[in-house]
Amino acid sequence: MRWLWLPLLLAIGCIFWLDRPSTSMSESQQLMLLLQQSADRIPADLLRHNRAGVLTMSTTGDTISEMDIAAALLNSKDDQARPFMWQDANGRPAIISAQGIDAEHHFANSYLVGAHPFRIDNPALPLYFLSKRKVYQYDQQQYRRGDVWQNAAQAWVHLRGDCEDHAMILADWLLAEGFDARVVLGSYRGEGHAWVVAFIQGQVYLLEATDKQAGKSWQHLPLAALAKDYHAEFMFNRDQFWVRKAQAPLLDYQSEHWLETARFHTPDPE
Repeated sequence: MRWLWLPLLLAIGCIFWLDRPSTSMSESQQLMLLLQQSADRIPADLLRHNRAGVLTMSTTGDTISEMDIAAALLNSKDDQARPFMWQDANGRPAIISAQGIDAEHHFANSYLVGAHPFRIDNPALPLYFLSKRKVYQYDQQQYRRGDVWQNAAQAWVHLRGDCEDHAMILADWLLAEGFDARVVLGSYRGEGHAWVVAFIQGQVYLLEATDKQAGKSWQHLPLAALAKDYHAEFMFNRDQFWVRKAQAPLLDYQSEHWLETARFHTPDPE
């Protein structure tokens, strides 16, 4: 009969660990308790919608809305199940839009909706937790469409997704904790890819949640300067979008090598 208490004890232990991490537990024990948590701590409204807003081109001051994007795509014969690069009035790359689960195109920034699964003390924990929680699956297999982006809240709840889905929830979680984190779009060994960079205490780290390698430790984070197979082209957070300058170092994510091309604005609350 005493085994009947085990699920209750595990649940209590999980809640206690989330609020006050134990230093006596092994990493595998901590991960087991986290994986057994029963409630997803994401507001339902974040699951239904991306953030609504308009975009201002940093280079020209022009604005563009998602209604403008929808109108431009209405009669387009291009495959809309792929990201689109939108240019400013001078013909320079400014912002990417992508098709969401709802089959509508949304600005890249709008996919970072403010998802915050739970509080953390260790900035490495979300990376390794997501590498265990979320299974990699191609969009064609899951949605029967070429490229579909989950917003950060959807990426937390849906346990399957591809590279940008992993990156959305990872970046949003770190942003919610006050870290400077950005989703990066580019290539990995010649193939299109998405990942996260985080600026923490003067260091730049490259975070790859799609790496499901067993036996990872969350006691350290990998330095971006050592990730030589990653070639970044664009990056964004909740409010800004950057394009890598021509001839900029591929492994450098510092601001002088990047041009801010757009700012995303949400409506002021009434």
